[in-house]
Amino acid sequence: MPQAVESLARAIGIDTEEIAERLAFLEFGSDDTRRLQALKTPLQDAWDVHADTFYAHLLDFDDTRAQLGAPEVMTRLRHAHSGYFQRLLEGAPDWRYVRDRLNVGLVHQRIGLAPKWYIGAYRKYIASLLPTLLAECERRGESAAAALDSLFKIVTFDICLAIDSYIDAEQQAQARAEARGRLRERAMESSTNGIFIVDIQRQEFPVIYANAAFYKLTGLPHRDDGELPCLCQHDRHRHSDCMAHIRQAVRSHREGYTVLAFTLSQGEQRWVELFASPVEDQDGANTHYIGILHDITERKQAERHLLHQATHDTLTGLVNRYRMHQKLTQVTEQAERERIAVLFLDLDRFKLINDSLGHDTGDELLCQVAGRLKRCLRGNDTIARFGGDEFVILLDDITAPADARKVADKILAALDPHFAIQEHSLFVSTSIGISLYPEHGRDSQTLLKHADAAMYQAKAAGRNRVAFFSDALTQHATAKLSIENDLRLALEERQFCLHYQPIVDTRHKRLVGVEVLLRWQHPHKGTIAPDAFIPQAEEAGLILPIGAWVIDRAIAQAAMWQHAGVRLPVSINLSVEECDPIRTAPLIRQALARHGLAPELLQIEITETVMMEQVERVLPMLEALKVLGVHLAMDDFGTGYSSLRRLRDLPLDTLKIDKSFITSITRQPADQAIVSAVISLARKLDIRVITEGVEQADQVAWLAREGCHIVQGYYYGKPVPPERLRLSWAQQN
Repeated sequence: MPQAVESLARAIGIDTEEIAERLAFLEFGSDDTRRLQALKTPLQDAWDVHADTFYAHLLDFDDTRAQLGAPEVMTRLRHAHSGYFQRLLEGAPDWRYVRDRLNVGLVHQRIGLAPKWYIGAYRKYIASLLPTLLAECERRGESAAAALDSLFKIVTFDICLAIDSYIDAEQQAQARAEARGRLRERAMESSTNGIFIVDIQRQEFPVIYANAAFYKLTGLPHRDDGELPCLCQHDRHRHSDCMAHIRQAVRSHREGYTVLAFTLSQGEQRWVELFASPVEDQDGANTHYIGILHDITERKQAERHLLHQATHDTLTGLVNRYRMHQKLTQVTEQAERERIAVLFLDLDRFKLINDSLGHDTGDELLCQVAGRLKRCLRGNDTIARFGGDEFVILLDDITAPADARKVADKILAALDPHFAIQEHSLFVSTSIGISLYPEHGRDSQTLLKHADAAMYQAKAAGRNRVAFFSDALTQHATAKLSIENDLRLALEERQFCLHYQPIVDTRHKRLVGVEVLLRWQHPHKGTIAPDAFIPQAEEAGLILPIGAWVIDRAIAQAAMWQHAGVRLPVSINLSVEECDPIRTAPLIRQALARHGLAPELLQIEITETVMMEQVERVLPMLEALKVLGVHLAMDDFGTGYSSLRRLRDLPLDTLKIDKSFITSITRQPADQAIVSAVISLARKLDIRVITEGVEQADQVAWLAREGCHIVQGYYYGKPVPPERLRLSWAQQN
């Protein structure tokens, strides 16, 4: 028995005992079997005669015609009916008969043939055979009533099986529907999304269903009647713009979307997306809305975190440069603003702490500084870390410039006590520049620029000071910018040139070297000395390209003299930015090779201050140059704080005594003592001494008595272009 038929038989309780019980109830016995078997052949013949009429009758109705319209379907049905009706008249039904009957029932269920059509077809079948049955009973002399009774018994048995199959199908369909309903309900209750249904046919659009997640996300209480006001009518959102288009969507019967925030009883805030869709009845009328709430709290928190990162400094937690610009733009664009002040702060000598104690210590110091600064401000003021060790403070709605000065003085006092970081006690001060709105500017950029300029004025005045912006600072900054622009143009247009000052051996009256000095031939201002533009070049970041040009041109000039038979050493000064072994040593090596200059004809000079303060940086470069064969000199000796141990360890060839000691050497015993000591020390360390600033004959004589014969100064010549240098008294090859 096919599995589906077997399942159906079990469902309706059909087995051998059930078949026997049903036949007994119908009083179907051996006489009934005999009568039906006797009628089998004549009734089958009659069926063959009336079959066409029977099927024509079935095709008169839409439902049955839809099932039988195809010719191949009709052919199969006629063949099945012929065999089935023969078995119907064979007598007492057996398992084969029951199996076929149940299978037919399953087919009827599958194709959707309603019971009325099945019973009506049976009626037509019996009616078409009734004249033959009566005639055959009369011919045989048998009771027509008994024959009809037997036929009705078997037909009733058959119809009961069919009805059982239909009832079972309905029960199964209902059970499946109920199971699906329970599954949907469990799924909705188990969903992490809030799901609710709104009845829009009733006033106030009540929520007639809501799952557990809905209450969890919204924090709304359960109602005894199971109904809640619609979210768009809820107190927390009744006047909220975020619900306006949801209400419009309901009125226009379309889908809607919005984002809502709920504050739960514990104070926790939940953000949800609300998706609302209309639900239509069978006639297409919109009767309900289904809403889905999706928790986006984590996304909102992530968005807030990203926004905080975009607008705040990650180290100190203060607002950053971008947010300060926004805030300052907002307050300056508001109409009829009161006076505001912008304070620009830069920590004094912070780089020294970073370089000596490390960035971790520097970072902790910045955090502690930020904490002290915040305690100096009011609630409506804004403080930002602008970058590095720079801070900007916006003082909102001050009444007078004195208010800004009070805050600045309060900041200076707050930073005065030491900072305890690990085992270190650190002291830090700050220079503060102040600009005022509207006096010093009416927009963010101008106010910040002017406060920055004032800060540099405070730093130049000695640090740990406060300075207000003034128009003079603008003029100074404009002039400074003009110089920087001119310097860039000077590099492009080759406006720089080199002059050379003689270094002389006074014993032999012979030129033993020259110091290279940079000059700027400005097209409108004439010759400009280095002191007037080198600081600006360093600040503008132009000293490195300028220095590289000086190195190349000086070595090229010395090589020209060398190729012409004159071995004249050249001395080149390096700034602190150029004291980089990774950059400068290869630069010099390449220039020596490119121009073919003997390395011993090049001397590199670095000031005493730079060597002592940047010794860890300078020493690797000195050693790299020493390997090349280049001579090394400490310039301006005596103006710094040299350690004798450091002096011993440095690979120096020359000490150049600063000219400040030579000016009054013949009159000041103290200067004489210092210079004599330096000459003696250098001789014992096997280091050559050169004195700078020699301008008088008595100075030359005094130095000669002390054993110093190599001098440099106006007495023997000012710096001149190479073509004006007297090479005739230089050492010849």
